[in-house]
Amino acid sequence: PMTVQVNSHVPDNAIERRKGTACAWVRSTSKRSISEGSGQATKILVPASAYVRGEGVALSSGPTLVYGPGVLLNAPPYTERPNAAEFDVDVDVTGQYVFYVEYAAAEPRPTKVEVNGVPVGLSFLNAALRDVTGCWEASCMKRVWVDSVKLNRGRNVIRLSRDGVFPHIHGLYFRLTN
Repeated sequence: PMTVQVNSHVPDNAIERRKGTACAWVRSTSKRSISEGSGQATKILVPASAYVRGEGVALSSGPTLVYGPGVLLNAPPYTERPNAAEFDVDVDVTGQYVFYVEYAAAEPRPTKVEVNGVPVGLSFLNAALRDVTGCWEASCMKRVWVDSVKLNRGRNVIRLSRDGVFPHIHGLYFRLTN
């Protein structure tokens, strides 16, 4: 089966199994392996907690847990400032993938999204993730289509950036289309 290696900030005791799907977090040496289904995986989940480089961002904790566990958001002191996060996603198969981001936003916070340094979706207008979902909490998380993107075999760098603070990001999702 195809596996996806995701560098992660998730501690070893936080490995979980998603009910109702064949998707599971699997412990490996220094990375988390995520695979779904039997044979070649067609869906990839990258939790927000798997970001490897960031600017002005943090994972929800303490008082910000109201937004949901493992949500990527503006870091303390919670002032208006640039936010950025990068994810390293290694895949076994080069292919075209439909790309979604799950997030919550009570106000528009358009975000630039890049795959391997190339802006995708409405990123040329800095307008990806521009939709309001209803609130900041987990109950308003929506999975929103970004674009169809090419992921190369090996490491792919996914970068989200904004001149202001992010929407509350829960995860990145990819579905192989070819």
